[in-house]
Amino acid sequence: MHPPVPSNDPSFLDDLFRLRTRLNRLLDACDDWLSDPDLPNKYDIGLRAEEVAVLYKDTEGHRRRAPLSSLLQMVNDGGMQVAASPRMADPRSLILRTAAELRQTATACSTLMRDMLEVRGLMQLRGDLLAALEEEDEPTRERVAAAFARVLAACEDAG
Repeated sequence: MHPPVPSNDPSFLDDLFRLRTRLNRLLDACDDWLSDPDLPNKYDIGLRAEEVAVLYKDTEGHRRRAPLSSLLQMVNDGGMQVAASPRMADPRSLILRTAAELRQTATACSTLMRDMLEVRGLMQLRGDLLAALEEEDEPTRERVAAAFARVLAACEDAG
């Protein structure tokens, strides 16, 4: 059995448009975040200085940790020994997961809209047939109704 087809009322369409608007804003934010400042038509998925925690030895030889962005401001003479590692979840994975979810959402919306149009068309056909059959005898109406019921059942089984 199929789940009920959502009605075509304004709240359903409003929700669909609101989802599209939010997804577009998210894609815009991803585009802004990924844009390479030197090549705006290209993306840069490299680490940002504030995303990298750096281990270093201070002037007394003690091991310390600080964001690379802070160290870049503090460095005034060479010779620091450093090792770097990301200290937070990589936002690029969020972007890839979001893109995959967008693909699935777009496919689901497309399928839903196609199914809604098919159901609407079948209901219109049913109404037209019933109107045309009003002047026919009862056995003819029953045969047509049975045939239509078989078509609907086949559509339901196929979906």
